[in-house]
Amino acid sequence: MSLAALTGCSSGSEDEAGKPLTKQFEQGEITQALPGPGEVLPGWEPYKGKRVTSEGIHKSAYASWKGTERSKERTPKKTVGDETVFVVNPGLSENSVHGFSRSGSVSIRVELQGTGGDTTGVTGVQDMLAATLKRLQQVQDGKRATATAGDEAAKASKK
Repeated sequence: MSLAALTGCSSGSEDEAGKPLTKQFEQGEITQALPGPGEVLPGWEPYKGKRVTSEGIHKSAYASWKGTERSKERTPKKTVGDETVFVVNPGLSENSVHGFSRSGSVSIRVELQGTGGDTTGVTGVQDMLAATLKRLQQVQDGKRATATAGDEAAKASKK
C-alpha cells in the first residue's frame, strides 16, 4: 500500500464526508497524518515514503494520477471527500487497485498491490482513503491524528 498527498489551499464547502481540507500542510503534518503500522487494515503495510508534493495544479494532478484508462475506473458507493475514483488493474497490472480522493486541493492516493485479480480490494482502499482524510482533518483542526482504517471499516460495516 502507498499513500501520497498533494497540498494547496482551497475554500470548499462542507459535504457529507466532512469538512474539506483547506490548510497548506507541511511535511511533518503529512507524516503525522498518514497512517502508520497498526493504523492500517490487517495484512496491509504503510508505504515507507510518506511525502508531500506541492507541484502542479491539484485538478491536473488528480487527473494525471488516475491516468487515461476510463474503462478501468469505478465509482465508489460513497464518495470520500469531494471526488473519489478507483482504478482497477491500471496499465499492465492484473492484481492491483488504486484509489484516488480529493478534498479541497488535497489529493490522496492509496494503492493496494497483490489483489490476485480480486476486485473486492476496493472496500479496503475506500476504508484507507476515508481514514487518511479523517486523519488529515484532525491535523488541520490542531488535533492528534487518531483515526484508523479499522475504525472506518467498522463504521462502514454497520451501515
